[in-house]
Amino acid sequence: MNEPLTPDDTPIRDLLVLAGPRPEPAAFRAARVRAAVEAEWRRSMPRRSRWRLRTLAAAVLGLTLALWSRSPAPLPSTPPAAPHLATVTRISGAVQVSTTGSVFRLAADGARLGAGTIVDAAGGRVLLTFGSGRSVRLDRGARIVLEAAGRLQLTRGRLYVDSGEGRPSGDGLSIVTAAGLVREIGTQFEVDAAGAFVQVRVREGTVRVEQPRATIEVTEGESVRVPPGGAAERQTTSTFGAEWSWLETIATPFTIEGAALDAFLQWVSREQGWAWQFRDGAAARHAKGIVLHGSVEGLTPAEALEAVLPTSGMTAQLRGGRLVVGLTPDQAQPWRPR
Repeated sequence: MNEPLTPDDTPIRDLLVLAGPRPEPAAFRAARVRAAVEAEWRRSMPRRSRWRLRTLAAAVLGLTLALWSRSPAPLPSTPPAAPHLATVTRISGAVQVSTTGSVFRLAADGARLGAGTIVDAAGGRVLLTFGSGRSVRLDRGARIVLEAAGRLQLTRGRLYVDSGEGRPSGDGLSIVTAAGLVREIGTQFEVDAAGAFVQVRVREGTVRVEQPRATIEVTEGESVRVPPGGAAERQTTSTFGAEWSWLETIATPFTIEGAALDAFLQWVSREQGWAWQFRDGAAARHAKGIVLHGSVEGLTPAEALEAVLPTSGMTAQLRGGRLVVGLTPDQAQPWRPR
């Protein structure tokens, strides 16, 4: 606390005011004074105190190192797995797959395939299922590259696309070929890359073939043969029969246990390219209460139909691409396409 000035202190105060503030010492002089004071303080400190400070500092350093060594090393960051585009659902024969830069290996049921995967069906056939519910089948000798979601390249052979029933248009699969881009618009169709020509056959719906100078639409029951950069040759084609028989060995699976008979008939007919109907009201009423049991694994759709209908007390006839299902009072004879 400052004490009040006495009358005797007044002259001193006046002199200090007249003298003004003292100049600050130079920075280097202040540093020298500070260093000298610190050195003198260290010399004057007892040795025991200095030893304790050094011991404490060493202990703190040791504890820090121990904690650092015990802490887990950070894990290396792993890039997120690339999303898969398709799944191997069914294989007949030897089919190989390869990702970019890797050797070919045999494909396995359930394998997930990502972008850049090459699928080579040189020794067999394969059914691929996409996350959208769409399926693609490769015939023996076909080869494709999965380029991206909704896009693949057919380098040789033939494939078959089934976009599924009731699928809206606008999100179709695009297939790159030597003759142009084949774009699906909710359909079942086949693309055959035989040499320089590409042939497109449509079983159901519509397909668009896009070329630099023209766009060709192919509808149900039509076939076009397209050369690279040339004019397409259009003709009619059947939607069922021996021309499509290669699809049977890799048909989409059907779980028969607990399924209704009409759902089974719809699966068979779609796989075969048929339409179907009950013969009369009695057959329709009888079928309505039928729930199927068992398995048709390993059977083609036609073989499954032959096995299932007799156990349901029904029979069928094929009339020009239409399956007619009716009742039989006796034990049904083995069904055969006519």
